Amino acid sequence: MASDAFFRTVDLHTHSTASDGTLSPLALVRHAADLGLAALALTDHDTMAGVREVLDAGLALEMDFLPGVEISARPPDGMGITESLHILGYGMDPDAQGLVRMLEDLQEARENRNPRMVERLCALGFDLSFEDVVARSDGGLVGRPHMARVLVEKGFVKDMDTAFSRYLGKGRPAYVEKDLVLWEDAIREIRKAGGIAVLAHPGLIREVDRFGLFALLKRLKEGGLGGVEVYYPKHGAQFMADLDGFCWRLSLLRTGGSDFHGDLRENAALGTGHVPYSVYADLMEALGRG
Repeated sequence: MASDAFFRTVDLHTHSTASDGTLSPLALVRHAADLGLAALALTDHDTMAGVREVLDAGLALEMDFLPGVEISARPPDGMGITESLHILGYGMDPDAQGLVRMLEDLQEARENRNPRMVERLCALGFDLSFEDVVARSDGGLVGRPHMARVLVEKGFVKDMDTAFSRYLGKGRPAYVEKDLVLWEDAIREIRKAGGIAVLAHPGLIREVDRFGLFALLKRLKEGGLGGVEVYYPKHGAQFMADLDGFCWRLSLLRTGGSDFHGDLRENAALGTGHVPYSVYADLMEALGRG
């Protein structure tokens, strides 16, 4: 890549229609290239189908592409965390059998969960069908954002945030718990597939304070965690500084990204966060590809 890449930014947390985004994998990559990003990672939820699509297309772009995934995992016991942890994986072989089996199991769990959530919405009096929700997924994995979009389009709620806060968020009337893999298993399969595991958006873990977060990172590091998503649109400057210090103390990589989902989420434009190229370079070096 040209030397000017080092003066450009990267986005290492994005989603496509292969999970719950609104751009196809190829459209997402082209959009990133058009924006002038130096590198992009596609990190769809519980699937690498979009990654395979991009790799098979063999696009010639002035931008690096990094295979990724985002796995919802059960947190360590005894730390007071009831919400799922999101583990990002980077640089894996998308055909590694252990990882493939894990992702297939997670997709099957999603397929069982989604109709149950739609049934709960119907029981609350909303006139919608599971087919309405599937139609918003453009052939990808169905998720809560597609349900939220139907609620908005039918005029039941004013926006996506309201759909989640009133009906689809954890603890809300239509919510159904996910089947989660153990955090150790998620990290192990990412590593076995040749990748590096990273804790996504730690600032969204509401049940731990600064000291609890350090303890969590230390525990995850002992289980093979390789990095932390420091740069994230909802992380404040002081929080990022704290994370940076934690990474230094625990010898963890720093990563970052926008968590781009297309027009399903506000204030998360592709490239948001101004993640420096050095973050990507360090990640590639750790993967043995620097």
